[in-house]
Amino acid sequence: MNRNIFYGHLQAHHPGSSEENVDDPEGNEDDTEHSHDELSDSSYNTESSSDSDSDSEEASNTNTTATESDDNEDGYTWNCEVYCGKSDTYPGLGATDSLTARLMTPLFDLGMTLYCDNFYTSIPLAEYLLTQKTYLCGTVRTSRKGLPHEVTKAKIKKGEVVSLQNNNGVKVFHWKDKRSVFTLSTVPEHDDTLIPTGKTTRNGEDITKPKSILDYNKTKKGVDVSDQMSGYYTALRKTRKWYRKIAIELLCGTSIVNAWTIYNKYLADKKLPLLAFQESIVLSLLTGSPSETIRPGKQRASISGSSKEHHFLVEAEGQKRKSRKRCVGCYEMLSVNEGSRVASAKAKKVSTFCQVCDGKPFMCMPCFAAKHN
Repeated sequence: MNRNIFYGHLQAHHPGSSEENVDDPEGNEDDTEHSHDELSDSSYNTESSSDSDSDSEEASNTNTTATESDDNEDGYTWNCEVYCGKSDTYPGLGATDSLTARLMTPLFDLGMTLYCDNFYTSIPLAEYLLTQKTYLCGTVRTSRKGLPHEVTKAKIKKGEVVSLQNNNGVKVFHWKDKRSVFTLSTVPEHDDTLIPTGKTTRNGEDITKPKSILDYNKTKKGVDVSDQMSGYYTALRKTRKWYRKIAIELLCGTSIVNAWTIYNKYLADKKLPLLAFQESIVLSLLTGSPSETIRPGKQRASISGSSKEHHFLVEAEGQKRKSRKRCVGCYEMLSVNEGSRVASAKAKKVSTFCQVCDGKPFMCMPCFAAKHN
């Protein structure tokens, strides 16, 4: 893939974003169980053709997010693959279907459910996954091959649903809300029963949806969270070579968001905002003890590790305006040069403090780095 194509993909909108109002017309967003979608940094996917057996080979970077639990609010990125040219396809599957199957291979025969958007959903993929004891659910394009016209072209009223199932256990649903929504599922529990969402219309009527829609909407948020968090404090710069941007995004975007997700999940009493977590990583790399380096022909004494505990900044809870305090470093510097009265008025107010120092003093980043160097 050349440089111009890469930049075109990089600047494209996230392909899944256009589906939010289609999948959930009320604008509700819920989460992901085992969800498959494009990386946000990698909106490197061009649009595929409508038929699954002729999917575009320009999909340059895709990922699978999965978790063992039933609730993946955090959006942990479980697996990914960078497009490196034409690859082998599975018998009976197109390029995109084969890519999805490759990413899901480690999860085969575990009874997992894969949720994906209409870029990936197709009948051949669903039938193949069933042979691997893996279910599939997702929105589907009406132009996909093999979809029954009795469902895709059915004239139904708002709130109604029609469905058909083939001999292999693949079900296609057509549900009408503000617009028609088409889903494909092999999950046994999914049928055409409308389930109350717990919400009501302005007229007091219960809002109901098929279970396939409810489960799909529940699983989509994990992908959105992963994309959103990796884009907040991106390390990407226009001057970098495109191939370096891929490495930078995977290391400084996807990997850090994954590490932050695990940290907050298993250290719930010490949760950190993403920015504070990134800063703590940078500081630990800058101030950490160097490892012993052995050079050929030279004897070097071993370098002992520092016994000091690693310090890091933490964002104070609550509204920033109310939780801010004067930076102790700025105050000390100003009080020496201009007096305490001026320092009390001019010292920078910050909402970050050192979690390890005695008294947990509030500090700005430059003062924190200077005091802990």
